[in-house]
Amino acid sequence: MIFEKAHNIYKTIKKERANSKEKQNAEPVRKCSDRLYKAIVYMVNNEDRLKAFLSSPYGVMTNNETEEKLRELDLLRNGMIASDTCKGASNLTEFYSLYKTCLLHNTDFRKYMKTIITIMMLHINEIEFEKDAKGTITGYKSHKISSEILDELMPWNMA
Repeated sequence: MIFEKAHNIYKTIKKERANSKEKQNAEPVRKCSDRLYKAIVYMVNNEDRLKAFLSSPYGVMTNNETEEKLRELDLLRNGMIASDTCKGASNLTEFYSLYKTCLLHNTDFRKYMKTIITIMMLHINEIEFEKDAKGTITGYKSHKISSEILDELMPWNMA
């Protein structure tokens, strides 16, 4: 049924596209995007293979596991698009990378962040921040914290 409809749509669109090329100003009866047209052409050209896939008992009809794996990246992408600045998007990717590193090393991310913030507050005088004209902190500039302390704060050392 669906393949019959696809063939009918394909014939109509192909005919309309041919007519509109002949008659420069002719308005097509059935309009569609190139993307839809390519999808219909693919469906018509691969009908046998698609039917074999759909009727196979081994064909996976859902991809929920794959979608779930990509969901976090989609959320990250949406967050980056919503960021006001490139720096904000960059900070978000670094934060996400830290989150995934914690997961990789079986470190509880919330506990990790609490520990990091607590230790960094002990060394706040050793951190230099960027400030605007009003004195509001706008970013990080540099630090004088020893590499030993920073090494201890890595997720793989806190697992």
